[in-house]
Amino acid sequence: SSDLMKVFLLLVFVIYSSICNAQIMEIVQSDLTAKELFSNAREILATVYSDCKKELDDDLGYNIVAYGRYNNLVDESEISHTMSNEFTNSTFLFFRIKISCKDYKYRYIIDDITLVQDKKIGKTINTDIVTSWMFGVNQSTTDIKYEVDVYNYSDMDSIYKRDSISYFSTQNEYNELLKRKNSAKRKERNRIYKDMGYLGNILIDKEKKFRSTRLFHDRCKKDIDSIILNIKKGMSNKNDW
Repeated sequence: SSDLMKVFLLLVFVIYSSICNAQIMEIVQSDLTAKELFSNAREILATVYSDCKKELDDDLGYNIVAYGRYNNLVDESEISHTMSNEFTNSTFLFFRIKISCKDYKYRYIIDDITLVQDKKIGKTINTDIVTSWMFGVNQSTTDIKYEVDVYNYSDMDSIYKRDSISYFSTQNEYNELLKRKNSAKRKERNRIYKDMGYLGNILIDKEKKFRSTRLFHDRCKKDIDSIILNIKKGMSNKNDW
């Protein structure tokens, strides 16, 4: 479909995009020679990251570079709400691993970290009860929209903060209306109910976006931690595979 093609083209663009500037680097001491460490680095790519695409495999200078990807689908139930709105979130984390080996030490660099959050939001509107009862009309329409956030790893916290502020500020507005309703006169109370209904729908959408971003934020950090852990484990002992 055209939607799948759109996502595919976006992901191709992301892989080769140069917008990513976040870098994680560490020099680790070892009791292995450069040749042994390089053998470990190759083994890591052959096992843990077998789907990585190698960019460099230098068995003279003992350097290896490869591109990889994590792909997680955030299940709808993880960000479900009592309302019948749909929400799915395909998440992608692209990265490059560089490992340079010398006798008794190695350096790993994780860079070109790009994050893609591909959201599908669906809102179903059903015929109200009165119309359904009086005219025998019972219909439902679903409005689906797509949102794609593409940003680098160093921007992750600011994106999370953006969605947090948007959600909680709207929540505060809703709570203020709730307080006013309790002390308002009948005519004003009816207007407040209408405003609450309108703002409540906006709040539901913003809550879902906030929860989705929070999950994405936490998962991506865990993915990076997992990459580092696998590198250190694999580089520590060449017979550990």
